[in-house]
Amino acid sequence: MKLSFTLISILFCSTGLFAQSALNCDLGLSYHKVETFLGAKSFVTVNYESADRIVARTENHVVTYYFHQEVLYKTDLVVSFANEKDAAETVRSFRNYYDLARAEILDLDTDKDHPRFAALHGREIHEVAQVNLDRRTTQVRQSKMDLDRCPGNDLKELSNDELLFSMLYK
Repeated sequence: MKLSFTLISILFCSTGLFAQSALNCDLGLSYHKVETFLGAKSFVTVNYESADRIVARTENHVVTYYFHQEVLYKTDLVVSFANEKDAAETVRSFRNYYDLARAEILDLDTDKDHPRFAALHGREIHEVAQVNLDRRTTQVRQSKMDLDRCPGNDLKELSNDELLFSMLYK
């Protein structure tokens, strides 16, 4: 019973993180569907920068949606926190989510105060990092990319990070 309660708590926290952003959507959607999805969010400021990129903002969240041939292949989520403790809890929630999803996880940095890891789930690579901007602002950044849909330039950029790139070809 205790194990079930613990698993439910972890799942609730993890899904709460994604629901909290309310800007998370699946990769592979068309530009039009993402545009419609964001248009339904009255609390979001949306900037349609180009046919290849949309930026959506709330008070603490910034999500950039990247498109290749009008299909969403990558998102970058940045969440700002007033304290490091909340940011660290968010990073743990991401990690718990990927653990539950049975993703392959690789620690990219060993710095305890600034965790950074990648998760390979199917044909998507996810990278999560905690960054302290100053004494009052800490950000958690999550990037996810569909390896089958991304253009060659992004794969080339990914290959610059040897640890991350090696994860793809174990």
